[in-house]
Amino acid sequence: MLTKHLLLTSFFTSFFLFGLTNSYLSYAQTTKDTLFQSSVGEIMKIKPKNSLEDLLNVEITTASNRAEKISESPATTIVVTREDMKARGYVSLTELFQDLPEMDVTTPYGDTFQKVHWRGYRTNIGFPYLIMVDGVIYNNLYFNEGTVLAAFPLSFIDKVEIVYGPAASVYGPNAFMGVINIITIKNTPHTVGFRGKIASNQRGYAWADMNFLYQKNKFKLSITGRIENGNVNQLVDAGNSYWLQDKWYADKRIWGDAVNNSTLATGKFSSPVQNKAVDVRLYLDKLEIGLAYYATQTGYGMVYPADGLLSNGKWLQPEINTYARYNTTIANKLLSRTFLRYRQSGIDNTSYDVEGYNISNSDTSKTMQIGNTVLQPRETIRAMQFTYWSTQNSSVSFYQDFEYRLRDNLSIFSGIKYEVKDLQKAYETYSGAFFFPELLTNSAVITPPTPPNFYVPQNRIQWIDRGIYAQAKWQIGTHHILHGGFRYDENSAYGAAPTLRVGYTTKFSRLVLKAFYGEAFQEPTPRVLYGGWKGSGSDPKLQPERSRTFEIAANYTTAKISTDLSLYYVQSANAIVNFAGGARNVGERSMLGLTSRWQGIISLFKETKWWFNYSWIINEDEQQFDRQGNKTNKTTIGDLAYHKIQFGITSKITDKLTATLFGRAVSNRETIRTNPIRSIDGFAMFDTNVSYRIVKGITANVKVINLLNTIAFTAGVNDSGAGQGQGTWTNRAWNGSGSFYNSTIPVSPRLFMLGLEFEL
Repeated sequence: MLTKHLLLTSFFTSFFLFGLTNSYLSYAQTTKDTLFQSSVGEIMKIKPKNSLEDLLNVEITTASNRAEKISESPATTIVVTREDMKARGYVSLTELFQDLPEMDVTTPYGDTFQKVHWRGYRTNIGFPYLIMVDGVIYNNLYFNEGTVLAAFPLSFIDKVEIVYGPAASVYGPNAFMGVINIITIKNTPHTVGFRGKIASNQRGYAWADMNFLYQKNKFKLSITGRIENGNVNQLVDAGNSYWLQDKWYADKRIWGDAVNNSTLATGKFSSPVQNKAVDVRLYLDKLEIGLAYYATQTGYGMVYPADGLLSNGKWLQPEINTYARYNTTIANKLLSRTFLRYRQSGIDNTSYDVEGYNISNSDTSKTMQIGNTVLQPRETIRAMQFTYWSTQNSSVSFYQDFEYRLRDNLSIFSGIKYEVKDLQKAYETYSGAFFFPELLTNSAVITPPTPPNFYVPQNRIQWIDRGIYAQAKWQIGTHHILHGGFRYDENSAYGAAPTLRVGYTTKFSRLVLKAFYGEAFQEPTPRVLYGGWKGSGSDPKLQPERSRTFEIAANYTTAKISTDLSLYYVQSANAIVNFAGGARNVGERSMLGLTSRWQGIISLFKETKWWFNYSWIINEDEQQFDRQGNKTNKTTIGDLAYHKIQFGITSKITDKLTATLFGRAVSNRETIRTNPIRSIDGFAMFDTNVSYRIVKGITANVKVINLLNTIAFTAGVNDSGAGQGQGTWTNRAWNGSGSFYNSTIPVSPRLFMLGLEFEL
């Protein structure tokens, strides 16, 4: 059932957008070239500068791993341009997800920086989609997550292509629910191009990135960098969540003298963020060479309750990539792409946390001594411990792709993949001694020396991935296109995984119709296979999750309005379920959904564009099994909003002044079964961004996030079982939060951001 906020937002936004469009169309029939005075005194011209019909001819590469018109691609695809991101005042690419349909987003800003459930597929660890940069996969080798997005420089981006639905028959593992492909800027109108952005909010959180591009003849050099520095307490009011309140971080009975140690804690919620990136690329005619370093360095954000883990820790995830790519035409109709890559991905050995939990003497007759503390038989006591964490993972990859045009209406695309991954199994950890808060008067003693990088042969495994695929595109007559493809992947750890995709597209004047079927598989991540610890298990015998997706879609586009409608049904089997002490392939899921997208141009001011997305989960369920493989009961997946809306309007008021008002609304969400907070209220939230071009190439912008200062929450991650009950002491034992993971995550309050963009 929709919440009151969602109903109101949906009604008024739909009414407003419909009214604008309808009024314009009616008016345009009788007054093609007349001018009239608007309510704000601005003159409006009837004929828009741009036509939305151009959208049908936008060229994309992600849906099939080759260039094609978006109207002819075998997938539902959204393209977010550089201009779109500038109009919305983005300072981080992670902001993109909250403005896309079918996404349930939570952003804890910690070791789990952001979690996105796409088309209802909720996971504890790993992303059910690929993150790519110019077709190069950037999912973390150990976690299969795309935390690198938080560090990606916005000044480097030309557009982002978002492909909905499985693309495993092209890309192999983990293209389960879709693909996000960041397309970077590769040309400048002058010999030298320089662009960038600096921004800060009123609380002092700051971002800066830049891109330098030099090109002459067939030589190009691109250098890009980004830094981000601040604290999560400058982005959110964490105290709105019960187990993130300062009183827990300042409680000496819980944390001892650590509350006075600015490195370990600050006596309040604190989680530093220091993300950075450097990307260097060299282009020599058909050869491209790249070297990139991305690193997200965070505390633990809002992931964990304040009595379980201090937020002011360190979690450093570096990503190093170097590659060479060569594109050439072998014959008149045969194109070749060769790609060779080496990468490192993991957790730096300086990463650490401070955890607190109860330890017990289970013996019924003997005492137990830990350090200078004696535990009586069956006694439980609160303890705390400092731990370093690290993983080291690397891979060498080789891809060879071909495109062969048999005839003008028939093309074949094929390729092979060979990748060797050197992976760590369990985390390498180095822990200090147990300390008891009631006795800890000098917190300096809790921190052990930083360990060296561990490389234990017994704790490593080598994966060999092999893949081969073939795709065909057959155009029948003028209006009909058939797509078909098959891929076969084999992994030395979990075996073979064949996938199939077929599709049909047709175009009649302004109407485009699509229908497709696709299969995909989600590989079990090394973290889930091998990296379990108390509270979050693993199983090295896990098999890939499998899915089948059926989808039909329609698009109707005129010069001034475009609308998309897609209906999809997803079935998945072998879903991985994590629990304390283990993980199993014991889930079956199904999802039926519908998405409607609208966008238009109206002649308000110089030019005005609007958009409206509505996504509806019509039905979803999850079949659970017990450890013996017996069916138990069907339940809802949890943490999903059945109704989601994104909307916005951008007006170019003058040649120098542009304003955007946009927002989102979600309905109530039932939480997962392990969350004691059984439902989370829906909310509506508005943002605005105003840009003013000071001089040519330099633009200032002011952005307001959460314009109405709405207090709202998203669901927690993992089991989300902390709850919000008052903690109590039983002798020396602390009985506080019910889990290691918070039940709710607060969203940002009203924030003001000032930015300066330059493009010279």
